[in-house]
Amino acid sequence: MIRLTILLVLSLSVTASNVHGLSLKLDKIAHTPEPAAELSRDAFQLVESLEFRFVPGVWLPRLKGDVRLNPGGDQISYEDALRLDDQEATFLPELTVRKDRMWELRFHGFDFSSASSGSFPVARSFGSLSLAPGDEVRADIEFLSIMAEFRFGAFELLDAVGADRNVTSDDRQKTDLRLWPTFGVRTAHVRQTIEQVGVGRERVRGDWVFPYAGLHFQFDHRPDGAVPLMELMTLEAGVAVGPSINGRGYMWQIHAGLTWHVTDNLGVMFGYRLVELENARDGDFLFDAGLQGVFAAGSLRF
Repeated sequence: MIRLTILLVLSLSVTASNVHGLSLKLDKIAHTPEPAAELSRDAFQLVESLEFRFVPGVWLPRLKGDVRLNPGGDQISYEDALRLDDQEATFLPELTVRKDRMWELRFHGFDFSSASSGSFPVARSFGSLSLAPGDEVRADIEFLSIMAEFRFGAFELLDAVGADRNVTSDDRQKTDLRLWPTFGVRTAHVRQTIEQVGVGRERVRGDWVFPYAGLHFQFDHRPDGAVPLMELMTLEAGVAVGPSINGRGYMWQIHAGLTWHVTDNLGVMFGYRLVELENARDGDFLFDAGLQGVFAAGSLRF
């Protein structure tokens, strides 16, 4: 009887120990986060750190400069001789992706075209054409370009301003002033046609790729308090320059703009754009001209 009692006690002790161990294991499993949940949370935080800005706009540029065909050909002015310098409404969409207010990728492109006809004012040659004053001439041009750019907001120029003084009453940053080194590449395709009515026509094209470097300046200001229809104001400007890698010449560009945000995510932008190709040569075709004009767009951030 004593032996049976001892065996029963030992059995109950082992059973209780097993139950306690099982309970600890279940508790550990219940408090261990699932790998899928951690991955989902990290992915969500990555998306939260990205900011997208889409700027669909209309550019009103004028074509200025000269064109020449053959090494010894005459320079022909786009403004005075060909009259291709009218303002032409050109769709110019831009997309910017920014991470942590420090890294930024920017893309944009345009397809400009213009045409004219009339009496040629001076004596010039263009390839096989010998143009004389009074000749009836038709001309058209297409200028297509795509750009991709990387910016690094390395230089925060307001570090000296105390953090406690540079916040709004709802704990958002009031003013941010940064200088962004920029690196990018722009492609340029130009197709030029000049027709001497009743005599002949010359059609040429040039294609170039320009890697470039530059600087971008950006000033953001968020008013502290109620300012009607203004949540944020952004002033920006930049310049860049780079050589052609598949021909001669170089490219330089300027942009400037003021964006008035009615809400954090919605605004309107007004600015200026210039894209200039200097002595860009493709074979016998020399394009020494560019586009410049004002720019208006909506600004959508998300």
